[in-house]
Amino acid sequence: MREIIIKVMGTHRKVNERSLENLRPFNTLPPEEQRKIARLGGIASGAKRRYKADLRLAMIEQLAGMQLAEETREEFRAAIQRYVREERKKRTGCIPGIHLVTATSESKNSVPADDSTSS
Repeated sequence: MREIIIKVMGTHRKVNERSLENLRPFNTLPPEEQRKIARLGGIASGAKRRYKADLRLAMIEQLAGMQLAEETREEFRAAIQRYVREERKKRTGCIPGIHLVTATSESKNSVPADDSTSS
């Protein structure tokens, strides 16, 4: 038996000479056999399409889970920071960012200088 090297779909393969004799072009097959082969190809194609869709969905779910975990971490950090701010407020009795100004008689009667009218 002789082996022949042929190029199939970009790769080189060794093929037995006898197996090449068994090949027949698709257009020379009877219509019933063509339908049978086409049907089997369609079934295999549908199975592959469903497999790829399931794989794609699994990857999206995995990425979404990672993103959800990151969002949950960020929410957890924000909740801790909020809790710490509230505890500091309780201890100091003041709100951060707001400074208490004591009112004196001088500050009540004084009018702030308006820079726009002096020029």
